[in-house]
Amino acid sequence: MFQFIIASNNEGKIKEFRAMLGDLGRVMSQREANIRLEPEENAQSFEENALKKAKAIFNTLPREPYGTFILADDSGICVDVLGGEPGVRSARYASKNDKNATDEANRYKLIQELRSHGVPSSPARFVACVALVGMGARGERIEFVARGECEGRVIDEERGKNGFGYDRLFIPDGLEETLAEVAPEIKNRLSHRYKALLQVRAHLAALM
Repeated sequence: MFQFIIASNNEGKIKEFRAMLGDLGRVMSQREANIRLEPEENAQSFEENALKKAKAIFNTLPREPYGTFILADDSGICVDVLGGEPGVRSARYASKNDKNATDEANRYKLIQELRSHGVPSSPARFVACVALVGMGARGERIEFVARGECEGRVIDEERGKNGFGYDRLFIPDGLEETLAEVAPEIKNRLSHRYKALLQVRAHLAALM
């Protein structure tokens, strides 16, 4: 069995990681692992930010045995009518000081941006890059980054109470409900993070 330390304290995100990886071992948040480091996310791509976070937190640990991994993700929503924004700035979209804003503030800003462009909706996609960093069975360092995407559209009104982030504004292709309106198990099968974590699971299987 593995032990995973997730480079986040976001309860919604931790819940998704547990649902998708809990059968492979223990899944802990940074807080549960007593890690307070908050690496700056200033790279220009989701892949770079995810790997940067995972490596920074792994480097703070004492030498760990095979089976302990840091998992970090950088994810966001890319809206076509906004030229791909907010993209890597999704968590900071409504911030005035480049720190993370609340989900409510970020959703409000996205709604206002859609309305300022005179459109009630736009094609969009959720993107998640998940980085895995740890030690292999022979003491080698493992670094792996997976990317998952969920295509759909954003709308200019909130719908639903489940999920977190921009879920209340995003309707995946093939559905009429937002990700915040569907059951968690349906969201998990569709989500960008789930698609990336399937690749992580496959990579871990090759290490066993």
